[in-house]
Amino acid sequence: MRPRIAVFLGLVVLGSLAVDAAGCGDDARTTRAHRARPRRPGTPAAAQPGATEEPPPPSPWPADVGDLRTEVEQFAGERDCAERLPRGIPVALAETISDLGYDTIVADSCGSLAALHERSPERCDRLGTTAVRRGCRLRLALLAADPAFCPPDQTSGGRDALCIAWALRDASMCRGAASLEAARCRAVLAHDARACSAASIDATRCRAESRRYASALSEGRPLRGRVARDPELHVELRVVTSDDSAPAETRVIDSPALARGAYLEPRGCVHHVTLGGSPSVAVLDETPTISLALDLDRSVHAGSRLDVGALGAVLDVDVPGMERASSATGATGRVVITALDRERGGALAGTISATLPLVGGRLAVEGRFRTFVRDLDPLPACE
Repeated sequence: MRPRIAVFLGLVVLGSLAVDAAGCGDDARTTRAHRARPRRPGTPAAAQPGATEEPPPPSPWPADVGDLRTEVEQFAGERDCAERLPRGIPVALAETISDLGYDTIVADSCGSLAALHERSPERCDRLGTTAVRRGCRLRLALLAADPAFCPPDQTSGGRDALCIAWALRDASMCRGAASLEAARCRAVLAHDARACSAASIDATRCRAESRRYASALSEGRPLRGRVARDPELHVELRVVTSDDSAPAETRVIDSPALARGAYLEPRGCVHHVTLGGSPSVAVLDETPTISLALDLDRSVHAGSRLDVGALGAVLDVDVPGMERASSATGATGRVVITALDRERGGALAGTISATLPLVGGRLAVEGRFRTFVRDLDPLPACE
């Protein structure tokens, strides 16, 4: 292993440790790793208009980034790795690693390479910190072209969306990632270092990954667009008083809530999926919020009709200035499934027509939704 590559591995894991300590904190050593970065005396907490911004800190990514697939193929074992890796670590970096209390950084770096060499997710899961385990699983899924190896998504159900897109070699699946990650996802998949400068992403990291993962991402499934159409959620809400004395008030929701796709989660013998926002959270602006929870058993397909109510298709709506309306307290209507492809990138679409009870009236809901399956797990065998 060349010294510069050894430095690269140490720095990558060091960066991962900071993320792990901030987000998960497996143990005392990772807790110690997280420290707030102090400001220089006199530096304002937030940049004032017209003030000169400080340059970003030096990137830990080296200019010479070795090819991951080649490095894994040439891996000669953990003992050999453990002997070679420390030779390329500068003393200043070794001191910082010691200050952080991450004494197993070499063992974790070599263990991660061993897990990739053996194609073993179990070995990834035995590494010392959550962030390093996640990184190991991402690279394993990338090398194996298998999204089943991806780590869990940290903001929604299912597996990490960027990892899924890389494992499938499918840039259309990058829309499942958070906005900043989506730009990096597409740039690395396209092997386009210039695209890394677009949007507000870590351009140095993106360029390094574009070079390091290029040969691995060129293998496996060909690039193709699984997500054929843009997601949408369009709903019209009509408030009607019980005696029809007042004119009906109509509001329209055109929400981006389905933009990142949906996770089909097995619950018993059905796939459960929640579409839309979260009406249980207080509405802070004048935008109505809608949530549709569906239970899709094996018999549900394009053309299936689900009754809106307390089970099967549960519809909740928050409209500013009025009480929350929920089908759990009584409703009439149905959801018609117009598309359901139970595979990653597959379509999930339908229409909604329902009436929910309100105090002194009712709420009529008419609309349509379309999204894609970001991730799913298979249903168990059920009689």
